[in-house]
Amino acid sequence: MRRFPPSVLGKATTFMHVLTVCVVLLANLVEVPGHVTTACFYTSFALVILSGFNYLYRASRFIEAARQARNGGD
Repeated sequence: MRRFPPSVLGKATTFMHVLTVCVVLLANLVEVPGHVTTACFYTSFALVILSGFNYLYRASRFIEAARQARNGGD
């Protein structure tokens, strides 16, 4: 079984998504300043982009290492 553990950016993205959902739900009950929800949305978006690129980079390194191991370290 191969391991591909989650990254810190991936965990931060998940946390930010949960926080954003909580803020939106809270905004349906009480008045929440608009800049708070906007900040949550933009921060979530930025983390998704950063995390996505980080996972692409890590996956490419993982694939390259597997390819080198299969080819005997060429």
